[in-house]
Amino acid sequence: MVTMNKMAKLPKWLQWFKKPQILILIFILIVAAFLRLYRIRDYIVFLGDEGRDALVWFNMVEKGKFTFLGPTASVGGFYLGPVYYYLALPFYFIFRDPVGPAIFVGLLGVATVWLIYFVTQRWFGKTSGLFASGIYAVTSLVIRYSRASWNPNPVPFFSLLGIYWAATGAKEKKWWKLVGAGVCLGILWQLHYLTLIMAPIYLIIVLIYSNIEGLTFNRAIRQVFLLTVGWMIGFSPFLAFEIYHHFPNARTVLEFISRPNGAVFNWELLGLFRSVIRNANRLTLTIFSWQNGVVTLITTLIWALGGSLMIIFNKSNRSDKFLPRQSLLWWFWLGITIFSLYQGSISDYYFGFLFPVPAIFLGAVAGYLFEKKLFGRLLAGFVTLWLVYDQSGRLFLRFEPNRLLQQTESVSRQVISLSGNEPYNFALITSGNSDHAYRYFLEKLNRPPVKLQDLIAKQLIVVCEKPAGDCQPLGNPIWEIAGFGRAEVADSKIIPPGITIYRLTHYFGQL
Repeated sequence: MVTMNKMAKLPKWLQWFKKPQILILIFILIVAAFLRLYRIRDYIVFLGDEGRDALVWFNMVEKGKFTFLGPTASVGGFYLGPVYYYLALPFYFIFRDPVGPAIFVGLLGVATVWLIYFVTQRWFGKTSGLFASGIYAVTSLVIRYSRASWNPNPVPFFSLLGIYWAATGAKEKKWWKLVGAGVCLGILWQLHYLTLIMAPIYLIIVLIYSNIEGLTFNRAIRQVFLLTVGWMIGFSPFLAFEIYHHFPNARTVLEFISRPNGAVFNWELLGLFRSVIRNANRLTLTIFSWQNGVVTLITTLIWALGGSLMIIFNKSNRSDKFLPRQSLLWWFWLGITIFSLYQGSISDYYFGFLFPVPAIFLGAVAGYLFEKKLFGRLLAGFVTLWLVYDQSGRLFLRFEPNRLLQQTESVSRQVISLSGNEPYNFALITSGNSDHAYRYFLEKLNRPPVKLQDLIAKQLIVVCEKPAGDCQPLGNPIWEIAGFGRAEVADSKIIPPGITIYRLTHYFGQL
């Protein structure tokens, strides 16, 4: 009898595992981790941008050369902040390999799945939290971005964390949450300039929730001040660079926005309304990798309108006029509206600051249905299972691994072999890549090429990623080849998967 009583009195941490929802959450996190980390080396994207970032980490770890600038933005010619390099640096230091930062992004993706559960179950209930985290865990495009090292990829995590801290910090009058929300905003601004959209959203949320109980104007100012302090902390590496150099990037951004061929905005009200509807629908087809059609439109209506109506009208028997979960409405509707002002070219990752929203809203709707009668449970369960089945058919596992990392290292070793351990200049003939990926491995293997502007060597090694017949290394107009001067092919080699390496030497004509 004593033994049975002892068995019944399990430690609290073991009793925690007896709860069914915790076991389901653990299963979801295991699935999320598998989908984000499985064979990550074989599937990793490693092209010019990734090579550029890897060179920065290599110089930090091996040469002690730290930077206060991040990568260049995709448009405009200005730079981002360096925070992504700092966040991923410990993982590069541990692995001494570009896979390390990709693992960091993958783990942060798993953390985002947990954060979606945490926020959703706090604001909508545990059932909704499980639905939301489960949907986000298997979303195909989110998984693809969570398996690659790239500065915009942490945006969903810091966007959601900042929204949660801003709303709860202002309502609960907790200074550290407000500072934390500001830190998230400062980090977001360094990950992608589009996250400037988050600034007015955070500000409005803090102002609303700091005054819902009749608080004074001075209290609201203090709340905003704490948010600003956090922003200065999160933005400090880039802010220090900007102040020291008289704000070169800020001036470039303003010039880009104001020039005729820069950022294009639509201020016409009806056109803006159409853009909001179109971009909300595009967010759905983007994260689920769907084509535009009836299924996409219905799904958008379910999560965007259904989720919003639930937030507005379902008070969960609470008397509060403003609940923290209503900050989700400001996040999505104000965010998508400001975003829709922009009329330029839009890439999938531009929606990153809104990636968690559809999953949270869908989870809220599914949780609400599940807690109703049998029909509601069957409907929520069927739709969720169908969605999981649909996304499983769009995962990376359906394709053979590209092994780009191994391929790039192999080509780099062949470049060194062909150079005969003699000084050489380097060039890349490609359709759209850059040579940073190769230069990273050449640096790591301690046989970097000589910069053409420093010395014109006796040989030029040219890597051509095009079909051999389209390479034409002699007389090619790219500046590394043109700057080398008149040349002849001294040697060449074709290696899988059809990359040609040429060794060019100077041509001096007939004697």
